[in-house]
Amino acid sequence: MGTAAIRGMPVLAALRRAGFSIWPFDPPRWPLVVEIYPRLLTGPVRKSSRAAREVHLSTSALDQSPALRARAGSSPDAFDAAVSALVMSRYSRELVILPTMTDEVSRLEGEIWHPNALRPGQPDFELALSRSVQWHRTQRRKGKPEVPYVGHLMGVAAIVIEAGGDVTLATAALLHDTLEDQPEQVNAELLAREFGPRVASIVEECSDSEVDVPGQPRDQTSWLGRKQRYIESLKDASLDAVKVSLADKLYNARAIRTDHAVLGPAFWEPFNAGADAQLSYYRGLVRAFRSRTDLQGRWRQLVEEMDETVEAMAQGR
Repeated sequence: MGTAAIRGMPVLAALRRAGFSIWPFDPPRWPLVVEIYPRLLTGPVRKSSRAAREVHLSTSALDQSPALRARAGSSPDAFDAAVSALVMSRYSRELVILPTMTDEVSRLEGEIWHPNALRPGQPDFELALSRSVQWHRTQRRKGKPEVPYVGHLMGVAAIVIEAGGDVTLATAALLHDTLEDQPEQVNAELLAREFGPRVASIVEECSDSEVDVPGQPRDQTSWLGRKQRYIESLKDASLDAVKVSLADKLYNARAIRTDHAVLGPAFWEPFNAGADAQLSYYRGLVRAFRSRTDLQGRWRQLVEEMDETVEAMAQGR
């Protein structure tokens, strides 16, 4: 227990005498006091850096109020207070229906409130959307510097949702590139803490994390090897991960077909491999997805759509 918590105990006692409900020791009702850990709400933000605080706040509701945003970013403590207030405001309805804890450990040690306190088995899709914007803020689609990368993530999530995927699959779809593209901001432990172990596991399985040597030209052989290993991994991957991967690759195949029709051969210039290698990779993906007999219904239809899209890519080369 930290010194701040110890100093706060007399304050809690005074608030209780004044009629406040102290969760989890009292049944929740207004006015209500809960303990929070701001790091659970902000993620791995380097709070000692004003620039890092500003980046995080620019994705929040405070972005519409420059004065409040500047005040919230003025110090680490102000930042914690602002983020906590924003999140608690968003979940105000959930706060007043928090369960009364009856187990001995919770009654003795208390509980820290977080947005999933009521739904420990269900990830927070809204938070995942906010995090995907935050973590991929500076990233753009390859060959499209004007297109924010988050559009791809939302598109993959849309395919998952329309195919009947549950909220966990949709959340994983939004976050599927975080470990691969943003390792300095995100790790599997953070994903598990914020969105649950199932989401973290799906994202890990979807990650093609092997990279070429930094500062050196891309090795074509290395690229082909990575992609072949990814295709092989789909044979034994969980069905959850295969569904998210299928949505991801189908989205990319659709985009390649559309953009190539507009740009012609110049389309391939920003990519790590040329048209022939890309086509071979996508055909390998189709074979891998088709071999998964557990992809049924709408998911099987998506496999066939991907096959048609890839062959249309071949015709348009």
